[in-house]
Amino acid sequence: EVLSAVYEPLVTLDRSMRPVPTLAVSWETPDPLTWVFRLRPGVRFHDGSPLTAEDAAASLRRLITEARLEMRSYLSGVAEVSTRGEDAVVVRTLRPNAQLASRLHFALVVPKGSTSDSLVRRANGTGPFAVAGWRPGQPFPDATLAIASGATFACVVVGQATNAFACRSERRP
Repeated sequence: EVLSAVYEPLVTLDRSMRPVPTLAVSWETPDPLTWVFRLRPGVRFHDGSPLTAEDAAASLRRLITEARLEMRSYLSGVAEVSTRGEDAVVVRTLRPNAQLASRLHFALVVPKGSTSDSLVRRANGTGPFAVAGWRPGQPFPDATLAIASGATFACVVVGQATNAFACRSERRP
């Protein structure tokens, strides 16, 4: 879907459904209840601000505490999220959870302090596409996306049930 082109998780899944690094370059489990994710250096949000461990931790905490967020069920076994230095996110689970890295695929990272309202007004992710704009009053997926090369794409939802979208290239001066 469009959001996964704009925002990224700490970990994503490869074609075999195995967790692979995205914003986290590595992770370890020093004990059965603790996961430590090391962030990829040099990552920036589309507004130019650097990605920090606090951004990632706040994103996970937001999913745990905000009842109206659909993806919160993927973090249902998480007891707490903290940071360790500038580049590590520490996740403590209630019980051993071998699936946590796979579940984090559904937890997109947003800047610390983001709310549902602020994200509707201005999308600000780390993904390969940035939202160049969308028509107010229209669903978010009916958006114009831009990539770093300057090319832009007009995107519309083509399948609500499948979260499919289609984009057409638009040349802009």
